[in-house]
Amino acid sequence: MRTIKCGIFKKKYFQKTCTLCGWVQNIRNLGNMLFIQLKDRYGISQIVFHSEILKKFPLIMKIKKEFCIQVTGTVQKKKMLKKN
Repeated sequence: MRTIKCGIFKKKYFQKTCTLCGWVQNIRNLGNMLFIQLKDRYGISQIVFHSEILKKFPLIMKIKKEFCIQVTGTVQKKKMLKKN
């Protein structure tokens, strides 16, 4: 059902396709992007849906907190902003 647990990502998973299962802890809708914090008993992972995906799969916009979902996608390293 899943290939990795939430919150357990390491460098070896970057740029690879993985499947996560868990429940939605938080959602942020920025219009053209949707951020979901997916939680399981091992930790939390952030899922990002870009506008192309949201247009293809409009049902994603109906996801609410506490929903249990399964997500498959490519693992990306989180980009950190530099402070001046």
